Amino acid sequence: MNIDMSIDTLVDFILIMDSNEDLNRIIDAVEGARQRQAIMARMRFRIGDTVSFRARGSHWTGKIQKICQKNIKVRVWDDMRAKAVQWTISPTLLTKES
Repeated sequence: MNIDMSIDTLVDFILIMDSNEDLNRIIDAVEGARQRQAIMARMRFRIGDTVSFRARGSHWTGKIQKICQKNIKVRVWDDMRAKAVQWTISPTLLTKES
């Protein structure tokens, strides 16, 4: 994507805005962009895929159990608990393993 305005210029412009209506339009645009990114990320995955993610200072690898509207449920083996546990993770934080 080609952006004519630098991010710094855009942030400076937002900081000097005095209209609440304009700020709400920007917030709506950002939220919409995040939702589109999450949908696109979610579409890359299927139940049974092996995925990895980082959480609580560790690297986790597991299998997708369920794909929900906003998140993905991943079953991983927890060595400290010596049992399988389920994590609910945003699809944007998952990496598909081959």
